[in-house]
Amino acid sequence: GILDVRQGSSVLEIPLSLIHRFDGQPRTYFDPEKLQALAGSIREIGQQDPGLVRRIKKDGKDEFQLIDGERRFIACGMVRKKYFRATVEECDITPEEQFIKSLAMNFGHAEHTSMEKARAVKRVWDILSAKGAKNDSEIIQKIAHVCSSSVTFVRQHLGLLRLCPDVQKYVESGKIHFQVAIALTGLKQDAQLGIASHIIIKQMDHNEALRHVREQRIKNKEILAPGARRRNPCDNYAIFKTFLKLLSKSSSGMLDMNFNTFKIMFERRSREDILDAIKVIKLTIERLKGIENALNDVGQKRLDEISQMMHGEKKAQAV
Repeated sequence: GILDVRQGSSVLEIPLSLIHRFDGQPRTYFDPEKLQALAGSIREIGQQDPGLVRRIKKDGKDEFQLIDGERRFIACGMVRKKYFRATVEECDITPEEQFIKSLAMNFGHAEHTSMEKARAVKRVWDILSAKGAKNDSEIIQKIAHVCSSSVTFVRQHLGLLRLCPDVQKYVESGKIHFQVAIALTGLKQDAQLGIASHIIIKQMDHNEALRHVREQRIKNKEILAPGARRRNPCDNYAIFKTFLKLLSKSSSGMLDMNFNTFKIMFERRSREDILDAIKVIKLTIERLKGIENALNDVGQKRLDEISQMMHGEKKAQAV
C-alpha cells in the first residue's frame, strides 16, 4: 500500500515479483560481503531507503522496472522480503535514456569497479554519437556532466578499454590498481599482459608497480603503444616542482618531532612495525639520494660550462 506521498511521487510497497531489473544497468558487480551486510540490516530493521522504479507494461499488465536501488532489491530477495519500497517515477523513456539516468544516479557509488565505469562511459559516448554529436571534446564534456566528474576522469576511463581483455579482468578483480592500469594503457597489448602478470606474481604494491611500468617504458621504447604520449622535460619539471612542494609540506610536521617523540611513538609497537618503518625510510632516502646525485651532476656540468664560457670571453678580450 501507499506509505506516503511526496509532491506527486509516491513511495509504494511493491511485490518483488512485479519488479524487473534493468538489463542495461551500468553496475554489474556487487561486493558479496557488503551485500550480505546490507541483507542482514534489512532483515533486522527493514529497508530504510526506498528505491526508484518506473511503470512498464508486461503482458498488458502494470509492472515495474528498477532505475535505482538494485543492491537493495537484491538484498531484499536474499532475506525473502515480499515487498520492495520504492518511489514510482511516471515517465516514458527509451532504454538509452534510462541507462543515462541510472548512470547519473549510481555513478558515485564506491562499489562500481573501474571497468564498469569505463564500459558505462563508452556506452554514453556511443549514445551521444548516435544522436549526432560529432565533436569529441563536446562529447567528453557532456559525459563528465552526466557522471558528475572531470574531463580527465572520462578520458582515463575510456583509456582503460585499450587494455587487453586479460588485464581488464585483473583491474576488475582489483589485482591491478587503477593508476597502474592507466600507466599500462600507454603500452602495446602484448606488453601489457606480461608486465601486469609480473606485478601480480611479485605482489608489488601500488608504488612498486607504477615504478616497474615506468622503468619498462624507459628501457624498451618498442612496447609503447602507437600515439602514446611521452612526457617532455617541461612536463617532468612541473611534476618535480609539485613533488618538492608536497614533500616539503607533508614532511615538515614529522621532521620537527624530536627524538623522544619517536621513542614514545614506537615503544609499544611491534618489532615488525619498527622494521617496516625503517625499511620504508631507508628506501625513500636512497631514492632521494639518487635525485640529489643527479642534480649535483647536472649542476656541476652547468658550472663547468659557465666557467669555460667565462674563460673563453677573457681570452677573447686579451686578444
